[in-house]
Amino acid sequence: MRLRFHALHQGIEGERAVGQFLERLREDGYHVFHDLTGDGFNIDHFLIGPTGIFTLETRTWSKPVK
Repeated sequence: MRLRFHALHQGIEGERAVGQFLERLREDGYHVFHDLTGDGFNIDHFLIGPTGIFTLETRTWSKPVK
C-alpha cells in the first residue's frame, strides 16, 4: 500500500511540475488547461496556441534527489 501511495504522490508532483513549466507559455499566447476530464478519460495538459493544439500525458518515472 505504501508503494502505491508513493507512486501516486510522485505522479501528482510530476504533473504539478510540468504544469508550472507549461504555464510560462501563456506569455507566448497559449491557452493552458490542466486535468480535463471526460467520460472515461482525462487529459493532463491541453494547450491551444499560435503553433497548434497539443495534449500532453505526464508520466513521472523517477524524482531527482533534493
